[in-house]
Order: sequence, then C-alpha cells, then structure tokens
Amino acid sequence: MTTQNVRPSLAHDESRGFDWEDAPCPMCGYDHGQVVMQAPDNDRPRDGRIFAVVECSRCRLWYTNPRPTEATIASFYADDYRPHHSSSDRPVKTSLFRQWQSALTGRPCLERHRLPFVGRGRLLDFGCGGGDFLRRMREEGWAVTALDTSSTVINRLRDQFNIEGHVGTLPHADLRPGRFDVITMWASLEHVHHPLAVLRAVNKLLAPGGRVYLQVHNVDSWARQRFGRHWYSLDLPRHLTHFRADTLTTMLELAGLRVRTMRTLPHPSAIRKSLTLARRDGATTLANRLLGAKPLRLLWSWLGYAMEASDHLFAMAEKT
Repeated sequence: MTTQNVRPSLAHDESRGFDWEDAPCPMCGYDHGQVVMQAPDNDRPRDGRIFAVVECSRCRLWYTNPRPTEATIASFYADDYRPHHSSSDRPVKTSLFRQWQSALTGRPCLERHRLPFVGRGRLLDFGCGGGDFLRRMREEGWAVTALDTSSTVINRLRDQFNIEGHVGTLPHADLRPGRFDVITMWASLEHVHHPLAVLRAVNKLLAPGGRVYLQVHNVDSWARQRFGRHWYSLDLPRHLTHFRADTLTTMLELAGLRVRTMRTLPHPSAIRKSLTLARRDGATTLANRLLGAKPLRLLWSWLGYAMEASDHLFAMAEKT
C-alpha cells in the first residue's frame, strides 16, 4: 500500500455515540506518521467505517490513528465480547499443538499455562478477561489479583470465584508499589491508550527481581503479511498499538524493564479466522484455498514459529 502523510482531525460521531482523537505516537510522542494499513472493524463489517494504522516517522511504532477516545472506546466492545467470558469451570489443559511445539523445540509451554514461582508467588493479571488463567494459577498456589476495565468481569470474579479484583487500568490507586512478584498481560497491552505509562506502572508494582510476562500480536508475522486487512489479530479499532519485536523491546526498556525473553508464538485458530474474513470479502486466492486444509494450516503455523514469524509475540522482562 502506498503510504501517505497523516494529519487526521478530531471528530465526533453523534450517530454512533463516540468521539475520535488525533493521537501522537504512544511511545515517543512524535505527531507525524504514515499510513501502513487500512481496515474495517471486522466485528461490524457493514458499518462502513475504515480505520488507519500508521507508522511513527521517528521510532517506527505502528498505532491506530485517529482512534476512539478513552471515554468512548467501550462502545466498540460488545456485551458478548469473547475474551470477557470464562470458557469453562474445568481446568484448562495444554493443547496437543503446544505439547508438540514444546517437544520439538525444548522450550516449555509457559504462555498461559505454567509460570515458575518467584518470591511468594503474588500475581496480578492485567486485562484478566474471563479469569480462566487466574483460576488456574490459584490452583497452582499463587496469590492472585485481577485487574480489568470491565466491572462486569471483576464483579463476576469476586462473587463467583472469590478472587480479589480491581476495575480500571494502570496506574491504579489501590495497588501499592512492590506488591507483586509477577504481572501477566495476555493480549491486553495493545488495547490501552497509553502503553508506555502502563509498563512504567508495572515496573513500580513489581517487587525486586519481579517479572512481567506479556503477549501481543505481531505485525511482522507471516499471517499479517499474507492476509493484510483480513488478518484476524489486527482487530481494529480495539487494538490501538501494533508491535514488532524491536518496538516491543524498546518500549519495555523505556519503562525500565530488562528484556530476558522475546519470541513469537503460533496461533493456528487465528489463521482459520483470517481465512473466514478473507472469504467473506471474496478474497479466495489459491494460497487461501490451500490454507483451508487444517494440516497445511498447522504446518504453516509451525514453520512460522520456527522462523520467528508467528502471529503473536511473547516477552518476559525483569524489574531492574
């Protein structure tokens, strides 16, 4: 796509009940970028509105601009938004794909499954969603705390599972510095308006030697390059910041965190969902038809993982 200078203006959409803002780069604050992608809200394909992703001309971070304001972005999250719902009350098992991945690479299946104990095992899950991960970690012996912008989610975790929870984002007045040994951020950092401020708050909340584990979508992935605007993980306009390994590393370091692990993680189901979006718009290329076969999707996912070009980035960073 040909890039162009971006100087979007503020706008109010009274018919839909939300406001727009022209945002500077969330990492370096520079206010000039170039359009690198444009796509609709795939949850509202008939809405007719196209959203832009721009690349900062200074630090090369990708971000959505213009974007809904903090006060009105909730209107883009439906009541049945899937991450806000618990999948099951039963323990979640590691998938066969993850087991094969671990066996072939010698790397443990850490993401969302097991974490090593650090200190006294005090864990905060930022953007906790339905709470499946927190319930699993409590069963492992962790002292867990939930944080989410959805009051419905937090009230459910408090009432149904007796999990300590707080409504809001970071920084949060009810969370004291140095309280947590581990903070997890599964597919949540890309949703916030001020990701660098959030990571700096994470640094303050961690105890000495504490760690943050996080996962975000990867715009350098094969899937993003293959599917473009139909890439399921793009998820505009709910995803406000779009990371590559280098920009995620830079942001973590600016927050005072030392990156110890950075790698990509496969997401085969996202490929299937991207194919569904492409077919909906009539993009039935030969490559898409071939990827419709599950064995080929799994093979492509594995090759992307081996080449560090999978859909998601996984990082672990320590408090310095």
